[in-house]
Amino acid sequence: MPATAVDEIFRALSPVFRGELLRPDNVTFEDAARIWNSAAQKRPGLIARCADVADVQTAIRLASTSGVLTAIRCGGHSLAGYSSCDGGLVLDLSALRDVAVDESGRRAKFSGGC
Repeated sequence: MPATAVDEIFRALSPVFRGELLRPDNVTFEDAARIWNSAAQKRPGLIARCADVADVQTAIRLASTSGVLTAIRCGGHSLAGYSSCDGGLVLDLSALRDVAVDESGRRAKFSGGC
């Protein structure tokens, strides 16, 4: 079977990705792929659970140069199912939950995770 673009992304990410990469043959893939609205359920080819900004940047660069369909997931609560895609790459940001507060400047910075 010829390698797909998603397989190529997996191979390129594997040595540098600090988060977790899940393919359909992984035991935890089904739970990770499940979204809130079961009527909009899709089956991605790869789920990249990003551990930090570098993971997000690397995965987006690879996906954009390969043309692979990509969805961004925070909590998986998109009613229309936009937080997943069939056969493509899902970037799972749920672990990125940092909050930084600058009291003197009265600003807060939140990461994309839920």
